[in-house]
Amino acid sequence: MRTWLFVLFAGLAISAPSAINQVIYVDANAPAGGNGTGAEPYNTIADAVAQARTAGGLPTVEVKPGIYQLASPITIDFPLNLTGSNVMEIDSNLLPTGVVAAGTETQIVGLAALGASPLVSAGRTDGVVIYNVSIQNFTFVAGPGGGDDIAVNQVQNFTVSQNLLTGPPTVTTTNQGIGSVASSGSVLGNYITGVGCGACIRAGYPGSPALVDFIGNRTVNNRNAGAIFSGATYGITEQGDELYVLVAGNDISENTASGAYGLRFFVIRKDLPDTQSTGNVTALALGNRIVGNDIGFTADAGFPYRQANIPPSTTLVCDTRVYSGSLNLTLLGNTLSGSLLTNAVISFTRVTATLKPSQLPSWQYLHNGTYIINDPENSLAGYLKDDPETDPFVGGLCAADTTHELLNNTLIFNGVIVQPTP
Repeated sequence: MRTWLFVLFAGLAISAPSAINQVIYVDANAPAGGNGTGAEPYNTIADAVAQARTAGGLPTVEVKPGIYQLASPITIDFPLNLTGSNVMEIDSNLLPTGVVAAGTETQIVGLAALGASPLVSAGRTDGVVIYNVSIQNFTFVAGPGGGDDIAVNQVQNFTVSQNLLTGPPTVTTTNQGIGSVASSGSVLGNYITGVGCGACIRAGYPGSPALVDFIGNRTVNNRNAGAIFSGATYGITEQGDELYVLVAGNDISENTASGAYGLRFFVIRKDLPDTQSTGNVTALALGNRIVGNDIGFTADAGFPYRQANIPPSTTLVCDTRVYSGSLNLTLLGNTLSGSLLTNAVISFTRVTATLKPSQLPSWQYLHNGTYIINDPENSLAGYLKDDPETDPFVGGLCAADTTHELLNNTLIFNGVIVQPTP
């Protein structure tokens, strides 16, 4: 197993060398027809990125303060530093406050024409892995179509830092402030608010692993979750089932929409017709503030479908997969308190089915899964456990759901095997 030292320096370990480092300038207030120099900057980010794509090496696009409206995504499919001018206020705990110094803000705003596309998409669409992408010092305002702020797919040595990320004007979308899959790098010092999932970090595979440092961020007042870490790839064709993550020094608080999570680790989401059935997360959660969420902390199976539809059909069919996987979590120095529903849930099914057993026709339990949770300070004291010895559900669409079959899951908490519920 990879060591935490390797996780901390994952980006350095797998980064590719760079050569010439050209700087290309953008200023929203410049006249059209610029050439990207300091004297004659471009007035759109798209023009600067187009030039950087042919520059070679590791170019920088430096964007001056102003409002930059997008009808199509900024696509980064090559090594690039994309840098705004935001100077964000930091509080006494060295966390971002979301307040940007007057006159410094570089704001990227999604228009209706953007639809559900992200504001910034880092990665290629053909499965080829890219290296060395950084996105920093911007304010992102997602468009009304509910697209993500930043999507990072199959990028090694990425950095997303010191950004202010906000949701669209609507309150019903499930967009992500930062979403990554099969990518390694760092998410540092961002302020994320008003989105569906503040940060959704997903697993990778040997050709594009997922080793991520999530450090010093403030992700608050989001609709579904402050931060989610998942043990399977999602949204790409390649299958991967390993995530290694350090979650340290973050404020993940006051995420209080209906059933919202603060910090969530789950095993898998792979929708039909995908066949993948396993996922694995190894994580160290260190010194985080997890306060005033609906549900403070969860370790659960994720999306172990029992029945689901295959789009575009809306007809439910049996999902015949037998799901399994593992969570290996260590918690140290965290503050977990003030949750509105419950502080902590440990569940071998989807956490919503634990809270509402009427959902069990939709969600099955893991089989032969293993959760190892080391919590020496007992921050999860009184956690709600859902670890039955046998599947409590019988019926539905699946032929296998005719008996209460043994699940054979294992929960090890602070080195002790916790017996399943008979």
